[in-house]
Amino acid sequence: MKNNKKESAPPVKGVRMIKAPKGKELKKDDRWNYANFTDNFIFSAVLRNNEQITRDFIKLFVPDLHIKEIRSIRREERQDAYHDSKTTYLDVEVELPDDTRVMIEMQVLSVEDFIKRMRYYRSEADFNHLKHGDSYGSLPNVIQIVVCLFDPVGACRYLYDYEMRDRYTGEALDQNGQRIIFINCKGYRGEITDEQLDFVNYLRGEEAFGNLIENIDAAVCEIKYDESEKKKFMKFKDYVSDRTVIAREEGIAEGREEGIEKSIATSFTMLRSMGKEEETAISLLSENFKKTPEEIREILRNQQAEE
Repeated sequence: MKNNKKESAPPVKGVRMIKAPKGKELKKDDRWNYANFTDNFIFSAVLRNNEQITRDFIKLFVPDLHIKEIRSIRREERQDAYHDSKTTYLDVEVELPDDTRVMIEMQVLSVEDFIKRMRYYRSEADFNHLKHGDSYGSLPNVIQIVVCLFDPVGACRYLYDYEMRDRYTGEALDQNGQRIIFINCKGYRGEITDEQLDFVNYLRGEEAFGNLIENIDAAVCEIKYDESEKKKFMKFKDYVSDRTVIAREEGIAEGREEGIEKSIATSFTMLRSMGKEEETAISLLSENFKKTPEEIREILRNQQAEE
């Protein structure tokens, strides 16, 4: 007897991000093995190396931008020089054809005065963009997208979207050209699309669906199989703090200020070769060698004069 009953389609299987076991103390190699899209190095590498993923991500969370193409993608590396933490932030700067900049960042831990830190770095970026003699009108419109594994505002909303508006009419001050969007992975309130929720769920370690999620997960796997990326990852995690501490100890062991000054000069050269901006490198050396930034600058000038 013929069975006319249709077989049901197998359930669609989602993607789940690899996560380190809770309570597990990670060894050096384990940091790479368990590194995932929430790690700012991996996050930055995925977006920087995959224009389609970056474009789809921006379209998902800024749909009104109507982005069609990207002019350039580059990485911005910043050191938090104003706290005891040696945390380094990797931002991704996307330049659009109309000169709009989209700054994208993964923020894992809640740091002191986080919102004001965002304001400071936005101001710093404007300062670096505006050259002597340029008009203020040359400043590009900027959209900051920050993916947070914590609630940056505390209102439990999935998404926060801020721009300067009139308190009485609610009208946006478009000439200001600044907007900041927080994606809150701890959120459970407010409007959110299914696609946006899948992205949040993926970062939570839950099963998630969709082309963007599949492409992100595949890109992470591709990076993890790349030995050159592993070396960059280890260097990024260890080099700055380890090298400056070693250099300081070597200088102190010599018992002479000359030895310390040479260690400072050597460390500065190495930090710059790692892509650190000059002021960031000076701030790191100031912290590790217990000297003021001006003392560091004077030592570097003297070392350069001797060479």
